[in-house]
Order: sequence, then structure tokens, then C-alpha cells
Amino acid sequence: MTQTRPRVFFTAPNIHPEATGEEFVAWKWAEALSELVDLTVFSFERASKSQTLAETLPGARVITQPMPRLFARFPRFEAMAKPSYPIYMRAVRRTLRENRGAFDIAHQIMPQAARYPIPLRGNGVPYVIGPLGGALETPEAFQGEGASAAWYTRARALDHWRFRHDPWLRASYAESDLVLGVAPYMEDVLGNIPLKRFAPVLELGVADLAPLPPKSQTSGPVKLLHVGRGVRTKGLRDVVRAMGHLKESHPDLTLTSAGTGEEIAICKGEAETLGIADRITFLGQIDRAAVEELYKAADIFAFPSYREPAGPSASPHKARCPPVRGSWGRRRCRPPCKVLPPQRGQSDPER
Repeated sequence: MTQTRPRVFFTAPNIHPEATGEEFVAWKWAEALSELVDLTVFSFERASKSQTLAETLPGARVITQPMPRLFARFPRFEAMAKPSYPIYMRAVRRTLRENRGAFDIAHQIMPQAARYPIPLRGNGVPYVIGPLGGALETPEAFQGEGASAAWYTRARALDHWRFRHDPWLRASYAESDLVLGVAPYMEDVLGNIPLKRFAPVLELGVADLAPLPPKSQTSGPVKLLHVGRGVRTKGLRDVVRAMGHLKESHPDLTLTSAGTGEEIAICKGEAETLGIADRITFLGQIDRAAVEELYKAADIFAFPSYREPAGPSASPHKARCPPVRGSWGRRRCRPPCKVLPPQRGQSDPER
């Protein structure tokens, strides 16, 4: 007797393999699920990609609509504030109405930040949310410099209030048949909401783990790499300052930064002040293929984020570069051993 594969509706605002961050993670999930289930994918479509989403997911039925371009001139605002999210919610609900009875289960994987109502609610289909992350407090020592962040990123200050009082957000999570979190701490964060079921799962795995590199050379240039959005929480400013401390003892230490955001200009100023501007290359935003080449060429991946709840940045790094060093998080966070096996790096205790 042939077993029927479950019919799954899978969605996120943006999904594509040529992107980085959440878009790429969502695509990896869609690619994997398309081999296991009868998959239908809904997402916005960006005209700038070399392939359509359907071309990249031949094993799935793909439904898209053009990405709204109202804020296309402000890509960082568009990525962080997600002003097109209400349009996305309406489009998802319309798609489910037009395909009523066609799905056994629905899954919205992104946005990862736990602050968006879910359009899957109220459509008569059991649904899964996540993995959700974020909602961590900024350590006191960093709060002053965090003021440099763009105004639209400060909505996170309302997260915990909304978990207690926002009826649409609370209902989205309470009515979900399963809420996934990037780490166990998210169950504590959502503790004021009566969840049906919670499970921790890291959103990004490593499919092609590279072999361990040979031991590092004892002399010669040492190439640091930082990859991530140019925001204070990702720690690029701290890497630049550390290089300032080491400029006399390690004159061959260099840094390459890949990413864009308001922090980049600040870091360039720091580098000039410290007299190390000639040792740092700021590439801005680059495509995924170029990022892969940077990983291969680097000696050390430096990413001292102070608000990284699950350490997923270590995952692509440990697939491409030498071993990682991580440290335990504070309070409700969990240690990087959740994502960092001992043969791939070293973990320091909480300090």
C-alpha cells in the first residue's frame, strides 16, 4: 500500500538561495522538505535574482507575487522593519482561501524575530511557527553604544510587553500546534503565552562540512573575517578595537568585513582613530558565492556578537573555516555547545 505524503504549505516573506540570512535559511528548509512531502511554497519574488524561486525548487509547487517596491530604495529599513509584512499577510490568507482543503499542515518559518502576527491562524489548517529567536536584552555595558542603532530597530524594546498584552501576537502563538525556537530559552521568553507545544531546533544546519584544516602556521599574516549586518550587536566595532590593542604585537593581523549598515561608517572612523585603517577591508554587501570564498581564505572567523541567542553564525563558519571559539551566554541564553561540537571548536564558560 502506497503511503500518501503529507501536503504542506510552507511560507516566508522572502525565500531564495542567492540571498543571505533568513531568505537563504528558508530556502534550505524548502529544498529539504520538497524531498519528503508534497510541498507548496509561497513567497514574495524579487526581480533581481538570476533564477525564479520555482526554478530553484523543482520538487515543489511554488506560488509567488512580486515583492512590493515601495521601500526598495531603503533596503536596510525594508529588511529590518518589514513594512511590507501586512501585504504578505493578506497574500498568504488569500492563497489559503483559494486552496482551501489542499493542505494537511502549514508552516511559517520566517521572520525569525518573535514579534509578527501569523497569517496562518484562523484558516482551518494546523500550523507550525518558527524557529523563533531574539527577544534578548542588551547587556548593560553595551546599552550606551546601542543608541547608534537605527530608530526602526528599537521596536524590540516592546517585545516582552507585547508577549503579555498584544492579542493578535498572543493568539498567533497560542493557537499554533507547534512553536519552534532557536534554543530552549525561547520557551521561557514566551512563558506568558499558553503554548500547545514547544520544541527547540536550530534553523540552520551544515550540509557539507569541510574537513578540519591543518594546524595554523606559527608566523606570517593572520586573516580575520567578520560577516554580518553592520549593526552594533554583531560586534564588528569590538573586533576593530581589539585590533587596535594588537597593532604593535601583531602587525600582520588583517581584517575583512562583509556587510552593510550604519555600524560600518562608525567602524571606519574607529579604524582611522586607532591607526589601523590600512589593515581593514570593508567590502560592504556581497553575494553568497563571494562570502563562501572569504570563509575559505580566512584564518579566524571573528564574530563577537553580544546578543546571539543560538549562535547560528557559527554553523556556516564551521563548515568552511578553522575551528570556532565561543562563550556561554548570560542568564536565559544557552551555551554554544548547542551548535558547537567539541571537535569543531572550544567553548569558554560564562564570564
